[in-house]
Amino acid sequence: MFYIKNKTLYESRKESDKVAEGNGSWIIDIAQIPLDEVDEIVYITDRARYRINLSFALGNGNFYFVNGFEQFICPIKHWIIDFITEGKKP
Repeated sequence: MFYIKNKTLYESRKESDKVAEGNGSWIIDIAQIPLDEVDEIVYITDRARYRINLSFALGNGNFYFVNGFEQFICPIKHWIIDFITEGKKP
């Protein structure tokens, strides 16, 4: 489940949710995101906070079929990663 605050979409994810395409990528569920209400996406895991501008992601990712569903996948190399210090969450 995600929430939107100040045009940023926040969602808790697991590191294991990443897919192998592009040497590690996040799936962005474009069908579920109100694109006119979001400028940035932030995924938060136990290990890090991953951040990307939505327009930049759309220009640098690709659509793939994953488990029979069309998904938008953006490689980790395009995300800004802030690693979490032990005991400190973003």
